[in-house]
Amino acid sequence: MAIASHLALLIRFSPSIMEPLRGERIPEAETPTYELKAFSSTRQPRASRPYDLRNRDVRRRWLWKTRNLSSNLWLWELSACALSLVLVALIIYQLKKIDNKETYYWTWPWEPTAVLAFSVTIMKATIMVPVASSIGQLKWRWFQNSRKLDGMEHFDEASRGVLGSFRLLLRLKFWRLASVGAIITISSLAVDTLAQNAVKIQHVPSVSYDSSAFIYATDIYNFTDFYKRRDRPLPTRWVLSNINYALSTWGNLTNFEFNLWDCTQYAEYCDYPAFQSLAVDAQCIEREVERDGSIVRHPSSENRDLQLDLTGGLINSTTSLEYPTAGGFVDLGPLLFRWLVLVNANTQAPVLVAMECAFYWTVNSYEARVVNGTLSENITTTWTNTTDRDTTAHEIVIRPPTCLRENSTITSRIIPDPSGKDTTLTPDPCSNYVQADSHAALQSYFTNDQDGIIGSATNDTQFRDTELYFNSSNLIVRTMLGYLTLGLYDDAQSSTDLAGNVTEYAHRLAYALTFCVRTSPRYWHNDTERYYGKTWGNIVWHPDNLYHISWGYLALPIAFVVSGTLFFTATVVLTWRDTKWKSSMLAVVFHGLSPADLSTVGDIDSYADMREVGRDMQARLVSTELGRKLMSRDAIMELD
Repeated sequence: MAIASHLALLIRFSPSIMEPLRGERIPEAETPTYELKAFSSTRQPRASRPYDLRNRDVRRRWLWKTRNLSSNLWLWELSACALSLVLVALIIYQLKKIDNKETYYWTWPWEPTAVLAFSVTIMKATIMVPVASSIGQLKWRWFQNSRKLDGMEHFDEASRGVLGSFRLLLRLKFWRLASVGAIITISSLAVDTLAQNAVKIQHVPSVSYDSSAFIYATDIYNFTDFYKRRDRPLPTRWVLSNINYALSTWGNLTNFEFNLWDCTQYAEYCDYPAFQSLAVDAQCIEREVERDGSIVRHPSSENRDLQLDLTGGLINSTTSLEYPTAGGFVDLGPLLFRWLVLVNANTQAPVLVAMECAFYWTVNSYEARVVNGTLSENITTTWTNTTDRDTTAHEIVIRPPTCLRENSTITSRIIPDPSGKDTTLTPDPCSNYVQADSHAALQSYFTNDQDGIIGSATNDTQFRDTELYFNSSNLIVRTMLGYLTLGLYDDAQSSTDLAGNVTEYAHRLAYALTFCVRTSPRYWHNDTERYYGKTWGNIVWHPDNLYHISWGYLALPIAFVVSGTLFFTATVVLTWRDTKWKSSMLAVVFHGLSPADLSTVGDIDSYADMREVGRDMQARLVSTELGRKLMSRDAIMELD
C-alpha cells in the first residue's frame, strides 16, 4: 500500500497534470523523448554517486561512502546473518553443556528456558534482516522482464511479514528463488513455540553399586559357642538371645528385619538382586486328640506320653528329633526338631487343639528392597533335600538344581573328587552346608527340658480366689501361654484360632532361626576375623532433577537459520552485478513509472483502483534518458 501511495504522489504531482499557480505562465508541454537501452545492472555515475560529485561536506561524503559500501557489499545483512549463526552455535553449545546434567549446574539468574527464548527471539530477528533484504532485492530482479505491476506490492508485503509471504508464494506458485524466502518467513511462526519446548526437566534416580548396600545371605552355617559345655553343645549367646526374644515377645520382629540389611539413610531405596540363602522353615499340622475322660493325649507323641488334664491344664509342649510318621507334611528336608503341643484355651469349657510342627533346613530364594528404612522381602521359591533322613548329628548338604549367585542363575553341578571319595560333599557353586556341631547345638537347645519350648502351663486358680492364677514351668512357656491362648476365657476363641496361633508361633521361631543363620559369620577365626555372607545391592538415590534437551524441537529453528543463510547467499550471488536497491522505498520514488505511463493512467486516489490498474498493467525496468524507469509494455511499443 505504501508503494501505491508513492505512485499516486508521482501521478498527482507529475508536470503533465499539475494545475498552474496563479499568475504563472505554463510553457507549452513538449513530448519527452526516450532512448531505450538494453537494461544493464551497471551503475550510472550520474545517478548513483551524487554526493561524490556535488557535495563538499566531508562528514556527509564519508557518510555517503559508508552507506554506499554497506549497501553494495551487504554489510548490514552479513552482520545480521553472522550474529544469527553465532547465536545458533552458542545455543547448541550451552544446551549441550547442560544436557543430562543436574539443575544445580546452571548458575545464571535466568532459567535456561528464559535464556533460550530470548536468544531465539534475537536469532530470528537477525536472520530475517538478510531474508527480507533478499526478497526486496529479488523484486527488482523480477521486473527485469515485463511483469504485472501489482507484483511490486506482493514483494513489498512479503519482505515485511508472514501474510505477504504467503500471498507472494501463491503468486509465484512455489517457483523462483523468492519463493524460498517466502517459505522461510512463514516458518518463522513455529520457531519460538518449538524452541521453548526444547528444555525439559526430568526426575531421574541415580543408581550406584557399592558395599554400603547389602543384605545378609549365606550358604553355610558354621557357628558354635566359644564358651563350650562339657555335657552338651549349645548355640552362641547371641543366637540364644534372638531365639528367646522371638519366643518371649508378642510384637513384630522388626529389629530382626532391621539388622538383616544395610542401606544408607540418604537413599530413596536400595534394591537387591534376586538371591538365595540357607534358612529354616516350619510346617504345622493339626492332629486329632485322643480323649480319656478329662485326660487328652497327643496322637503323634511317643507312647502317647504327651497328655493334658483339661480340669486345669492349659499347655503341654515337648520336642523330638524323630521324623513324623503321620501324614500331612509336604517335602520335609533335613530335620532340625519336631514340636508337639497340646493347647486348651479354657478349663471351664475346654477349647482344645493338638498340633505337630516340623522345623527343617531349606534354601530360600528371595526378592528384597528397602524403602524408607523398611525391608520388603518375599520368598519366591523354597528348595530342600528331601532324601536326608538322618536324625543324628551330621553335616547337612542342600544343593538346589539351580542357584543364584550375584544375581545370576547357575546350574548345580557336582565336582568330581580326585581322591575318589564320596562326591556328595564336594563343594560346588550351589552347595549349602550346615556343619554338624552347629546343627547339634541347636538340637541340644530345643530338646532341653530345663528351658526353651519344652514345658507346661496350668490354671492354678482355687475355688475361693477372687483373681486368676497360673503356673508355668519356665519363662518361655509363660510367654507361650499368653501368645497361644489369646482371648483366654473368651467365648469367641475356637480350636481353629488356637491352631492358627500355634502355626504363627512356629513361623515366628523359624524366622528367628533363619535370621540367626543368615547373619552368623560364615567363618569365625577370632574376634577380628569374621566373614559374613552378603548380597550386594544397588543404591537408588533420590531423583535428581536433570535438564534434558529434546533436540528434535530445535531442528526447525536451526534449519530456519541455515536455510535463511543459504537463501541470502544465493541472492547475493545471483544479484551481484545488480544495483542494490533491496527494499528501499526511495528506489520506487526515483525510479517509478515513466512520465508517459503516468499521463496515461491519470490521477488515481483509491488504493483499490491502484491494485486494479496494477493487475492490468505490465511493466519492466528500462534505461532511459531520465534514468531507469518502470515502463509499461504499451509505452515501450509506442517508442519502438
